[in-house]
Amino acid sequence: MPSIKRTLVLLGLLLPACSGTDLPTDPAAILKPESARPAVQIGIMSQNLYVGTDVDAVQAALVSPDPTDDFPTLINAIQMLNATDFSRRAEALVEEIARTRPLVVGLQEMSRLEVDLTPLGLQLQVLVDFEPILYAALAARGLDYVEAAEVTNIDMEVLPGPGIISLRDKDVILVRGDADLVDAGGKTFDYCLAPFPLCPNTFPYPLPIQRGYVWAKVN
Repeated sequence: MPSIKRTLVLLGLLLPACSGTDLPTDPAAILKPESARPAVQIGIMSQNLYVGTDVDAVQAALVSPDPTDDFPTLINAIQMLNATDFSRRAEALVEEIARTRPLVVGLQEMSRLEVDLTPLGLQLQVLVDFEPILYAALAARGLDYVEAAEVTNIDMEVLPGPGIISLRDKDVILVRGDADLVDAGGKTFDYCLAPFPLCPNTFPYPLPIQRGYVWAKVN
């Protein structure tokens, strides 16, 4: 049985939908679904895009004292990246967005991975950039979404020198084009799993580890 407080809240929500001359006198009639304003559905989607490979394993191999594990670990990571194929995963995500048409879409691990070892005499080049792949898939389906805010959690080059192994990781929030975007923003903060005094940013290797969030206010 609903509490008095809940009933008052319901009345407060329903009464503005009625004109002064049409207010029903029967409380049961007030609480009928047909006497309420039409419900407005606001869909919100959140999806971790997953970088697509074991970046931690690559970084751990590169900083380990064993020089023989670097290249095999990197090759394994690239094979995993190909197997997880972000282009196909982006199509599946866009299909879900097209089906549900959420007002807001929050995305984690919007990644850009680049490997270029040709300066080292190795024929190995890989570039996977999630952002243009996803936005092109949205455009191909005629889905109008705009980027309201983003924060960069990771932007680092793992391999110094002539070769390149780099990773950028972002959180992004998209808003449907017909929404009234009032304001948006985001913030990053240091994050580390290691106990003091190893924190901050020294676990499992001395590279920056951050986390962040994004937000949007829409009408």
